[in-house]
Amino acid sequence: MQWHRIATLLTWAGLSLCASESAEAIYAKSAKLFSFGNLRFDVTMTVENSGNRQERSFMVAERQTGDASSLLIRFRSPQNIKCTAILIEREQESSSNAIYFPALKRVRIIPEQEEESEAVGMGISYAELDAKTGTFDPLEETQFDGAACYKVTLRRKGNRSVYYIDAATSVIRKVEIFKGGQLQRVVSIDAVNRIDEQMLITRWQVNDLIKSRKLTYMVDTESVSRDIKRGLFHHNRLHRCTF
Repeated sequence: MQWHRIATLLTWAGLSLCASESAEAIYAKSAKLFSFGNLRFDVTMTVENSGNRQERSFMVAERQTGDASSLLIRFRSPQNIKCTAILIEREQESSSNAIYFPALKRVRIIPEQEEESEAVGMGISYAELDAKTGTFDPLEETQFDGAACYKVTLRRKGNRSVYYIDAATSVIRKVEIFKGGQLQRVVSIDAVNRIDEQMLITRWQVNDLIKSRKLTYMVDTESVSRDIKRGLFHHNRLHRCTF
């Protein structure tokens, strides 16, 4: 028991030393959903709602060049949304969000006033996919599953997201998303894999309290690749539906 107490004190001492960093700095270096470097992989998504269960699958690819990056999500199934594509293009100071609807055969730019809306039933907004920041509350120290964590609160357009970030691994373990003071969704991280020198979240859940549904995501680790075609990210080629 004495050794356990000493280890706990050392852990919290190390956390306190790192806490000199700002909340924004801790958030910036954390391993987040849909934020990684030059990878491509496939994801299976399961939606459970009132006893109903539906599976969806999509490809995710991100390419980074200096301070710019492009994130592509393209649905493979079910048939009614197959080839629907979301393209997030980020620059150092700006970004743009676009979505391609096969039924309409056109690309639509997501206006700023719709960035907080849900992206194609994914349980996450366009702004969250874009990892857009806002203003940060002062950094807090806490625990999650017995491990030392940082609690980072990000406020954006009247909404609030609370991130629990593992102090040792910099992986976000849980996110609580509030709108107008009401808890809307809870995102839980279940599994993380190391790909080369970076951490990739490979299994997570979204508990949607408003729509009474649970969304479970699992990355096919066998599909992870650095072989990414540059043409995937061309805005005017989204309709080609190439995988």
